[in-house]
This record gives sequence, C-alpha cells and structure tokens, in this order.
Amino acid sequence: MTLITPQTGNNNGGAALSIVTPPSTTLEFAPGTNIYYLLLTGATAITATLVVPGNLYGQARPDVVYSVGTTSNRFIGPLSSDLVDPATGLVTITLSATTNATGAAITL
Repeated sequence: MTLITPQTGNNNGGAALSIVTPPSTTLEFAPGTNIYYLLLTGATAITATLVVPGNLYGQARPDVVYSVGTTSNRFIGPLSSDLVDPATGLVTITLSATTNATGAAITL
C-alpha cells in the first residue's frame, strides 16, 4: 500500500502535473472533497476499483469499478470522507496492474 499525496496548482505561473507509474497496485489517499485520481493507460487495459467500505440498509456498499481500456483514461473521485476505511482512515483504490499505467492525484 502506498499513500499518495495530491498535487495542487497555483496562480504563480501554474504547476506542471507530474504523471507517474503507480508505485503499487494498492493506492491510499487522505480523504477530501476536492481530491481526485487521474488514471491513464497505454497498451494494457486495467481495472481500477474504488473501495467503498461499510454497510447501508444491512447490505455491503458496492465498490466502484472502472474498466480502463487501452490508451484511455479515467478521472476517479472525489475521494471524500464517506469512502474512508475506518481501520486506516484512508481512501483506497486498487489496480489490477501497473504495467503501462500512469497517474496523478490532484487537488482541485
């Protein structure tokens, strides 16, 4: 598991977005209503799963699954506090693979 720190822009000439290969298949984020994860794929399609913990009305809340095709992208979020795992205090996204994938956490 890897804690991902979101990047933020500025009004002083802007900020270049650093898009990198995910460091592992399990990504964790401190929650926030303005935090998102931009996921891009190359020659390999992958599945990204936004883990939704807890129960509602006596049933497990379903995870949100993103199928990301080859040379495609998904903007996942907001990674808000209702997605927090009570055991860790963090929001989790799992990836089926990191091969040919890049991404960036962004604060908007």
